[in-house]
Amino acid sequence: MQIERREIVDRKQWLLEWRPNYVGASESPALFGEHKYLTRLKLHVAKRGVDFPFDDNKILRRGRWMEPAIGKAVAELRPDWEVIPANDFYCADDPRMSATPDFKIIAPRGKGIHLGAPPIPAPEDAARAATIRSTPAP
Repeated sequence: MQIERREIVDRKQWLLEWRPNYVGASESPALFGEHKYLTRLKLHVAKRGVDFPFDDNKILRRGRWMEPAIGKAVAELRPDWEVIPANDFYCADDPRMSATPDFKIIAPRGKGIHLGAPPIPAPEDAARAATIRSTPAP
């Protein structure tokens, strides 16, 4: 599998031209029926080109607001790490998957890692997540 890195220079191009052609990291739980807001059918239909109205909701806003705070928190908790906002879109044509990391982190050992802003679960999600983690795979 070959992974391509594209620098995001134009947010509109990223949203309208690149993202629709791949299943993104935040959409991938829908493939397994585990996405709280996106069904497999809606994902399939969207990737086949059907436009759905963009719903800028409280969940998306919370993610945008929290992303910089999480970067600052990591930098404060790990002052020896360099936390850099990422501006890259990674994609693979086979399978058609993509990811847009929120940060690039350079640790003192010299290895870079990417860290996305973790979702902040609602209280009812915590019990469900614990159940999923403790359920053995078939």
